[in-house]
Amino acid sequence: EGGLITHYGFFPVLLLVPGALLIGRGRLGRVVAPLFWLTLLISASQGLLPFITLSSITTRWLMFAGWAVAVAGAIGLAMLWRRGRSARVVALAMAAYVCWLTIGVWMNAMALRLPPIEPF
Repeated sequence: EGGLITHYGFFPVLLLVPGALLIGRGRLGRVVAPLFWLTLLISASQGLLPFITLSSITTRWLMFAGWAVAVAGAIGLAMLWRRGRSARVVALAMAAYVCWLTIGVWMNAMALRLPPIEPF
């Protein structure tokens, strides 16, 4: 159980791709882009390590990449938002779905005492 899509959801990971391509633009691009790409490189290496060492700690690398997924996903969502009225509806639906899943995880943890997936 766990993994990139299970941990972050489908849409933030999907929006990570266009956001990653646009992360170097702007004033902060010179600072943020190298940190972003190094974070993804380190996370990918940590994600592959359990396959090599047969370790059971398979999702700890997800917390390290959390900021990169959030920033690139937000950039991708902003890019989608600027594409017109129908794209805004899609962006709102995607954001509402992510919020619904987040609320579900919180409610399960509080009401049913079901812990979220690893690494929490």
